Amino acid sequence: MRRQHPHGLIIIMLSSVIDQSLCAGFSLRQYLRESGRKWILVWLACVSVSSVNAQGGEAEEPLVATPQAPEQLQYVCVAPADGTEVNRFADGPELQRFIDSDIEVAANELLLQADSAIYDGEVDLRRGDLYLHADRASLDLQSQNVQLLGSVEVALPGARLQGDSASINLNNNASVISGAEYFIQDAPSMTGSASSVELDENNVVSISNGTYTRCDPSAKQWELVAGELRLDPDSGQGYARATTVKVFGAPIIYIPRLRFPIGDQRQSGFLFPSITRRSEGLDISVPYYFNLASNYDLLLSPRYRAGHGYLTEAQMRWMNRFDLWELNTLFIDSDESMEDNSRWAISLDESSHWVGNIQSRVSINRVSDADVPRDLQSSNFSLSRSSALAMNGQLQWFLRYGVIGASVNRYQSIDPALEIPNEKLPELWSEFALPSRGLLPGLDADLQYTLFEADSLIETAGSNSVQRTRGRLEFHYNLNRSLSRWRFGVGSQFRYYALEENDSGSEGGLLEGERDKWINVPEASIQWSSEWIRRSGSISELLQPELAVRYRTLEAGASSLNQLPALDAYQTAASPSELYEIGQFGGDALDPRSHARFAVRYARTDSSEHSDSLDATGPAEQSHITLGALNYFEQKLPNSTDDESFASQRRWFAQAASRLGAAWLARAEIVWSQDQSVIDYSSVHLQYRQVAAVKRSPVFNLSYQRREDSGRFSRREDIEHVDLSAAYPLFQRWALFGRVQYDTVNRRHAEGLAGVEFNDCCVRLRLLYRDGIVYRPAQGRGERDRAFLLQIQLKGLGGIGDSVDDLLERSIRGFRAE
Repeated sequence: MRRQHPHGLIIIMLSSVIDQSLCAGFSLRQYLRESGRKWILVWLACVSVSSVNAQGGEAEEPLVATPQAPEQLQYVCVAPADGTEVNRFADGPELQRFIDSDIEVAANELLLQADSAIYDGEVDLRRGDLYLHADRASLDLQSQNVQLLGSVEVALPGARLQGDSASINLNNNASVISGAEYFIQDAPSMTGSASSVELDENNVVSISNGTYTRCDPSAKQWELVAGELRLDPDSGQGYARATTVKVFGAPIIYIPRLRFPIGDQRQSGFLFPSITRRSEGLDISVPYYFNLASNYDLLLSPRYRAGHGYLTEAQMRWMNRFDLWELNTLFIDSDESMEDNSRWAISLDESSHWVGNIQSRVSINRVSDADVPRDLQSSNFSLSRSSALAMNGQLQWFLRYGVIGASVNRYQSIDPALEIPNEKLPELWSEFALPSRGLLPGLDADLQYTLFEADSLIETAGSNSVQRTRGRLEFHYNLNRSLSRWRFGVGSQFRYYALEENDSGSEGGLLEGERDKWINVPEASIQWSSEWIRRSGSISELLQPELAVRYRTLEAGASSLNQLPALDAYQTAASPSELYEIGQFGGDALDPRSHARFAVRYARTDSSEHSDSLDATGPAEQSHITLGALNYFEQKLPNSTDDESFASQRRWFAQAASRLGAAWLARAEIVWSQDQSVIDYSSVHLQYRQVAAVKRSPVFNLSYQRREDSGRFSRREDIEHVDLSAAYPLFQRWALFGRVQYDTVNRRHAEGLAGVEFNDCCVRLRLLYRDGIVYRPAQGRGERDRAFLLQIQLKGLGGIGDSVDDLLERSIRGFRAE
């Protein structure tokens, strides 16, 4: 420790150039305490000792430098949200320099020798960012080595070391300290003690018989005690031998060799195990990550699932200059629930961006049996719980005004109660949008050719297929004025079918006994829109009215629309976006009804706010509201039956969102069919979340959603549910999580989640209970999965239960895991 009242101070500056100049200045500080009085500081003369150069130049005037100790580093848990650096100690007063001197030393006594200097008593040495303090020091002027003894303190940018003795090389800051305690300020910080600490020129720390932790030194939840420790900040890895892991001071495990992360760099090793208590029993997975190269890696996950046995999961990723591949596999050699039969699943995804704006994508999903997705529930697989698994490949060529593409689509059924989509072998398409320029009209074109394998529709023997060509063409002309924008269009939408074999097994046949069928719907449209903007300071208000009329007519002599195939027909789900769509149907479905629509949108933005925008395309939008109406001139589809799915002639739409203060957000949507007096869709969502909060903010969500069955082309059912979710931090370190989703149509809980968290700078503990429907058959109330999930993370060392983060982010809207 430093004495409070040194009797003398000698300051010496050493030049690193050949022509060395020394300036020794003496000052005496004398403190006398007599009758409570203090005597003032008395300065003595400064004597200059300088070398004369070969030309006999005069000596420079001496300057005095007083090395100051940098401020103490503070323990930090995470990096500041504003991105400011935390790994620098504060600079002291500007040090005076003498000629080219880069070393400043202050001490009580000085002994100069031929090629060395010995300092005694309160030695302070500073060179650039390096600061040293000791009771005694010796400096070798040739090798630039400093030997320190007694109360040694070493300070570097973002690091402090204290010990009994030390050896420092001033050229590269390499150092060895005995009986040391170290503190490395990072995010979070690293602290520990050791019999000796060595720091080389690459800032690699080697520790003998020492400890390591990322916890606050005043409260160590965990600590690593090792015979040898090596911390490499460049690779982001730590290495340890003869290691004991202590939690709250108690040893819990001994590991002969250990590698652990101290940064964000990838490295091979065990990842967080996953431990889940499900209805059938324990589900345990212990993944090991292989960092094989910079562009490919492997994740191998041995797993045990109660009721089934031991599984092996693997994930392989490979990236090159053009594309990215990801292969996921799952295999169980003997499944206890399937009479010890082997089961497997495979998923392959590829995405690429080739030269010339060519992109490709391949997605293959296959399972050994239809029950694999719900029985084994792998986190590495995104296998859908729908009626089928897709296997498709796609190639696209992006041009200046459009895109040309081709794809192949096949399916594997995983729900026998539902039909799988018809296979497309292949499908070719093109989309073009040429803008209107001057007096020249623009063109919107959408063309598609598909070859369907449709054995389920065609009952004749042999290879059966249906060729379909569908498209839409529209020439349009734009006319813009200061407050008005006009768009005039004329075009057509059409379908053409050709059968390889006719269906003679059903009345009328697939196409009423014909081998091919052509149907065309000419159309014309006119659209007017405007934008009115008012600005007041940082506030901008926008009003956008829009009116459009689209006239369509079914070509004379066309047969009933109900006789057209439904190869991939669908009806879009009711939502306010229907107001701006060209039609309500897609695929084979064709809507020849004329309609008119009106919409008006109001938006308010504040450029002084930095919060998230309500609209992803608009900056800092504070509120908006859209009102609109869609009126069909024909109440039903021409030549159709009395299907009530198309009886709606007039539909009203409303959509609104607003920020209520700095943290509250409210959204609401509604679609109402006037003729049927039915609300087709309604949704209300209220959220609390502080977007700009530095620390985690409480998150609260309350929502209600209802949707009617969308029509004859959908497989949907009526949906109505209430959803409540929240994440609430308590007492800085504790937090509660919860979610309840109630299905009011089927009168059951669809999803439930409850959990608690303890989280500080070096430890995070989470315990969650989840109860949800994982599979809903055509008949019955569905299968439920009840599970306890545990997450333990020793920050900077390792832990278990990393999948809990993904579950919380999916379940609680707006929640972000650290």
